[in-house]
Amino acid sequence: MKRSAVWLVPWLLVGLIVGCGPTETANPPSSTPSSNKPVVVNIAAGRALFQHVCAYCHGSQGQGGVRMGAPALWGPSGVIKGSSYDNQAALAGFIQQYMPLEAVNGVNPGSLTTSQANNVAAYILQQNK
Repeated sequence: MKRSAVWLVPWLLVGLIVGCGPTETANPPSSTPSSNKPVVVNIAAGRALFQHVCAYCHGSQGQGGVRMGAPALWGPSGVIKGSSYDNQAALAGFIQQYMPLEAVNGVNPGSLTTSQANNVAAYILQQNK
């Protein structure tokens, strides 16, 4: 029972952050290089990684609700579009720092590279267009 409650805390924080939207003092995590060079992404690689890791909780169609109360990432109830994470740098930074919440298919929490996080973020953002 305690383990279930522990996994709920990060999702509550995500809901709070997304629900509140951007503020003047809050800055979402950034994975943008300090030189401000454009980020090169591979959306096909992002889709493959999403299906291999993220779909475990968020569902293969980003519909959410599969495990641990994971939110929908796109579609009518998606939490990304219009939030403070509706941009490449913020979403990739969040993914790299916090996802996956538990080990999935050999990928440990917080172990994604900057490139992998950018690829997954680009794929998710593309689904929200």
